[in-house]
Amino acid sequence: MIEPESTNGDIKAPDTKRSEAQLFNKTQVISICFGETMEGIYITISYTLAAYMVRSFLEGEPLEPKAREAKIGQLTGLLAATFCAFQFLTTFPLGLLSNRVGRKPVMVLSQLSGVASCVAFGLSPNYALALTSRAIGGALNNTGGTVRIMLSESCSPAVLPRAFAWQSMGWGLGTLTGPAIGGGLSSPCTSFGLTSGLCRPGGLFQIRPFLLPCLVAAALGLVGTTLCIFFLTESMPSAQSREQTGLGADHELAAVSWERLPLSEDSLPAAASKAPPPTSNALQPRDTNARRQSGPRRQPSPRRQSSPRRNHSDLENQLPDDAEQDSRGWRKAHAGSMQQQQIGSATACVEAEAESAPLMSVQQEEGQQSGRTDKPWYKQGQVMLTFMLYIGTAAAFNYLDELRPIFASAVIREGGLGLPSDVLAWSLIFGGIVFILFSWAGFERVHDLVGTIGVSRAGMLGLGLSAVLSVLPSLFPHHAALVQVSLFAAMGCNALADTSAFAGSCILLNEAAPPADMADITNISQALTSLMRALGPASSGFAWGMAVHSALPMHQFFPFCLIIASGLVMQQCFSFVRRPPAADVE
Repeated sequence: MIEPESTNGDIKAPDTKRSEAQLFNKTQVISICFGETMEGIYITISYTLAAYMVRSFLEGEPLEPKAREAKIGQLTGLLAATFCAFQFLTTFPLGLLSNRVGRKPVMVLSQLSGVASCVAFGLSPNYALALTSRAIGGALNNTGGTVRIMLSESCSPAVLPRAFAWQSMGWGLGTLTGPAIGGGLSSPCTSFGLTSGLCRPGGLFQIRPFLLPCLVAAALGLVGTTLCIFFLTESMPSAQSREQTGLGADHELAAVSWERLPLSEDSLPAAASKAPPPTSNALQPRDTNARRQSGPRRQPSPRRQSSPRRNHSDLENQLPDDAEQDSRGWRKAHAGSMQQQQIGSATACVEAEAESAPLMSVQQEEGQQSGRTDKPWYKQGQVMLTFMLYIGTAAAFNYLDELRPIFASAVIREGGLGLPSDVLAWSLIFGGIVFILFSWAGFERVHDLVGTIGVSRAGMLGLGLSAVLSVLPSLFPHHAALVQVSLFAAMGCNALADTSAFAGSCILLNEAAPPADMADITNISQALTSLMRALGPASSGFAWGMAVHSALPMHQFFPFCLIIASGLVMQQCFSFVRRPPAADVE
């Protein structure tokens, strides 16, 4: 336990900068966030691979062109959705397992299962084995929930936002790297013109053209596994003793909330500054369980908390017992007179109530303005609105992420572009570059300019624009240069919209959620996000299949129009979000 530094009886606040530097362990955070990157790769590598893999599986089946194209769309969406669907089913069991055996074993299990499932996916000779490998990989992967918990347990509240920013960057990098390597490294014998070695007739890459990108992903997964085994420190306090975790006192400070007396040489009279050093009873962790039982309550803004009013009796009770005799002079100077307090205790109570009334009125006023009530979070309108927008954002972008490769790989006579995987990969790589640059240098500036709701609404408009630019090349599929320009613009717009909408919706949800219910909301939102990542690709595949079956003119526009309409509706829904007054000052 960290005690405040004391010299000659004076109580001094700890060095905040030094404490924050100690609590932000870069090795720990990088090891955790790399696991988030690998989860993004494991999920999205099939977004590009699945469309071409299913097409190769159905080459020998006697199907009519329209029936074949419709079946390809449906099976592709199902294959891309399998990983997250089974991940959703095992989120809570693996979470309970991490509470018993620790976070680190679950992280190692998630990484190893991802490596094995990737290799099995690339070696799959038929659709059934490909589906099975994805299902097993998703069922044994609980990286997302474990990462958030480990960051919360490994970092102090002061540096936790920085850690979550690293996590967001890791996830975004993974979701854009997965489709890029899946498309760029598929069918290497054809894409790179190789005819020897593994690409000779009957060679491994000839009969398994989708193995190379899976091997690259598996190799990165082994790097993540190594980081977890040798560099990741167990963060759950009850899993190991404090000496075994290696986090020491810094970890304990990050794991509990501390309540320090704001006593210093400047704020105390001279008599109090001469009191003996406080005992260990003067600094204790706050009882967070009692706070949760009292129900969610909005805290006053930091500006008002900077100079809290304290009752004289509260300051007396917080003084150490062994300093009682030496502090009598200070108590008389500060509270008037001990005898007067004993005689006029009723008057002191009235004065205490008068002093606390302004602060209570401020809290009640802020709670009314922000819409915070004592209702459960799932009965609060603003919480549920931001919750549904966050989940809907995940579903919308994953729908488009899978629809785009299905459409691009479809034959031209069925409304597609007929692009090979290596040609499609260039636009995906460009989108990844735009995402990294915007996340690193652009998002914060745009956010400061238009606000959280503004970037969220702009993100949903960008989703619709990306969908328009993606389907537009079907009007001129034989002009290769124009097709590439449109796809590059679509992926660049998608990267900007993805960053804006996801970050904005996450911020709004965190602001609306009652602090006491934040853990429950985070766990449920993570589980439902996995479900949306499954429903999004699955619904895009079925929408494409229905469009092809309809045989209507310009039928390829139908599945894209669905996501454009959804984006417009969600863009309007963001306008109904009411941020707390303290959050309006950005």
